[in-house]
Amino acid sequence: MGNCDSQAAALSKKNREINEEIENDKKEEENVIKLLLLGAGESGKSTILKQMKIIHDNGFTQDEAEEKRNVVYANTVQAMGALLDGMNKLKLIFSNKQCQEYAIKIRTTLERKEEFRPFTEEVFDFFDALNRVNEPNYIPSEQDILHTRTATMGVIEVSFNMKGKHWRSQRKKWIFVFDDVKAMIYVASLSEYDQVLLEDNQTNRMIESIQLFKQVINNRYFTQTSVILFLNKKDLFEEKIEHGRSLKLCFETYMGDNTYDDAVAFIEKQYVDTNENKDKNVYVHQTCATDTSQVQFVLDSVLDTILSTKLKGCGLY
Repeated sequence: MGNCDSQAAALSKKNREINEEIENDKKEEENVIKLLLLGAGESGKSTILKQMKIIHDNGFTQDEAEEKRNVVYANTVQAMGALLDGMNKLKLIFSNKQCQEYAIKIRTTLERKEEFRPFTEEVFDFFDALNRVNEPNYIPSEQDILHTRTATMGVIEVSFNMKGKHWRSQRKKWIFVFDDVKAMIYVASLSEYDQVLLEDNQTNRMIESIQLFKQVINNRYFTQTSVILFLNKKDLFEEKIEHGRSLKLCFETYMGDNTYDDAVAFIEKQYVDTNENKDKNVYVHQTCATDTSQVQFVLDSVLDTILSTKLKGCGLY
């Protein structure tokens, strides 16, 4: 009898411990705010994640920075390949003349890069730092890491603490696996209006991105989710507009001036107008994902928006 009582007491204690653990996990999960980061390829999603790590997770360790060294080298070689390919397309072909003439042709090709549209504008980022990158003891800086480009697949998760809350930012491939996502950040590249997809070398990247945004924002899984639109790469976009690359290359019906303000306002409208739920707000920010201070300012604004929306949902705001 006594043995049965002791077993029952032990089981009761174990059940209490399990229930307490479940309750603690539930409370901890309630303090987690999930963000979903989406966007078409090469829009800057990975760079935004890197910025979150720099701003809210103490940046990159020495080992992590050293691991990025080969990525910098690979990106530099890719840039050289893109440049040589551009020379062929622009018919600035090498001949048997002096190297000085070769250098002039290479520089001319680089200045006309909009005309042959490399696979991504960032491929040339390390050209101005070749001497530094080529040093024997070179270790990539935070800015170098932000400018590296590697294709990402599958699930990437970044967690950080801010404003007394635990934030979890996720990139996932399939939207039907999302649960309890409080906000979705969609990253769109402003500068891709004159570029085509690598997959078919025909479909305009911006048109593809707008269609993807339309599918996401109107999906039933995001009915109660705050939507934030990052119009990214504004620096590259402004540079293209200043060089006379008209928005008509993407939108033949565009009637505005070839200025940054007119063009970006038109693009913003193309995205926002895909929202079929007029009760849902789309919060739009123009961003340069490699500018840490600007990204920090935008993220602060975004997180304030999410917190206020959450409080309103609880009737506390």
